[in-house]
Amino acid sequence: FTNSGKTSFGRSLSSILMCPFYDLDRLIEEKYGEENPKLTVREITIKEGVSFFRNLEKNVLKSFLKDFRSGVLALGGGTLLDTSNRNLPKDSKLVYIEADLSNVLQRIKQQGLPATMNQALDPERELKKNLDQRLPIYKKLAHLTIKNNGSLADLYQEALKLSHI
Repeated sequence: FTNSGKTSFGRSLSSILMCPFYDLDRLIEEKYGEENPKLTVREITIKEGVSFFRNLEKNVLKSFLKDFRSGVLALGGGTLLDTSNRNLPKDSKLVYIEADLSNVLQRIKQQGLPATMNQALDPERELKKNLDQRLPIYKKLAHLTIKNNGSLADLYQEALKLSHI
């Protein structure tokens, strides 16, 4: 889910497993920047719209997975909404990073509302709606669930526990 700690956890896990780390958001930014000004995923979504962003996300993920051999890949919070994005390698393990809505809201206040959310609506209500839509998908597809309501050190400790995966 958005602002749950996917990138932080992924970096920690990849360093523990001594394997490469990839972040789908960075891959999207790189691909978009090949033919456009360099923008963040937030800026891309604002400029081009949610549909454009989701299509770009799907294409970048599909292209990346064709050559993917090993490592840790942090997906975006909405990536799995598209069923075609659920075709992950058979030997992969999907980890759902679960964070309380209050913690997500606190992080969003620091980093800004995700561009895929309606900026005019109440952020808490909008996040709850998104979580209600996504949670069944996350729970169904995740091999493991990690609770992240603490510090980066706590998240690193959770990654250490999973180093056997």
